[in-house]
Amino acid sequence: MIVMIIKSKFSHQRTHEFEEYYLPNIHTSLYVHEAHWRKVPASWSYPAHEESIFEINYVIEGVQLCKLNNQRHILQAGDFIIIRPFEMHENFCASESGLTYFCLHFDLNDILFRKMLCNTENTFFPKENENAYGIRQSIEKLIQLCGDKNKDCLASRLDIVSASISLFREMGKCLSDSETKRRPDTSIRNIQMAHFASERIMKLAPPSITRHEPSMERQFTNVVSKIAAELAISRTYLYRIFSQTFGMSPRQYLSSLILDNAKFMLLEDHKSIEEVAYNLGYYDVSHFSRQFKRWTGMTPSQYRNKMNL
Repeated sequence: MIVMIIKSKFSHQRTHEFEEYYLPNIHTSLYVHEAHWRKVPASWSYPAHEESIFEINYVIEGVQLCKLNNQRHILQAGDFIIIRPFEMHENFCASESGLTYFCLHFDLNDILFRKMLCNTENTFFPKENENAYGIRQSIEKLIQLCGDKNKDCLASRLDIVSASISLFREMGKCLSDSETKRRPDTSIRNIQMAHFASERIMKLAPPSITRHEPSMERQFTNVVSKIAAELAISRTYLYRIFSQTFGMSPRQYLSSLILDNAKFMLLEDHKSIEEVAYNLGYYDVSHFSRQFKRWTGMTPSQYRNKMNL
């Protein structure tokens, strides 16, 4: 019980006793990108690539082979796999009748949620896993919404947000019960420092710093050193707690921000690829194209054509 004394503006003072409860302050952003279901022939494959955000692959019909971190996973109907940022992976259809699957790229800017996803050991969930039943229900709801003819209207977009939040809630319930962790646990204080560092990287690092050139590498090292000094910790320790929290290095995190901006800019038809490259700080469009292909497995032109289908 919280007892509060409220001083009145009038001549008398009154003491009120009452119970009071607060929800935690939440400041987060939801990111759902390129969510789609697709039916492909037996010859289908998707080249090795890495994403800057999380990904879920869910098989609806057929069999899919996913090569992830030098491991092979066979996904059948009802199975799904979670892929973390910057994990190299490639996919193949492994059934003669073809494959129907659902793919969702997502991110939630919540430090505890990201820590859970980055640290969990188990990312492959066969249909028989009863603990993931709620996750499957949420995925199937998103699959249904893919076929909504009015999915661009406000009500449908809010349905997508609601279904996505339900998915993240079920993931949290399922994964937080896991006893096996991918990496050693870290304190809340370390998580808070890593979160502070991510915000400072966004403010201090110019887009052009993503170019892997000696001068840019020095500039990025200086940025990280400045952030470490603000936190009164060493640069090495900052790298460690950042990777434990976000599942990627500070440079990879910056690259993910640049990639997200690149994808959004490429969806703007009035901008040429040269303009996109220049706006991101690249003075050589061929270097931007090579970097983009390394990130996504596609050139900027291929990505633009795919998204315009």
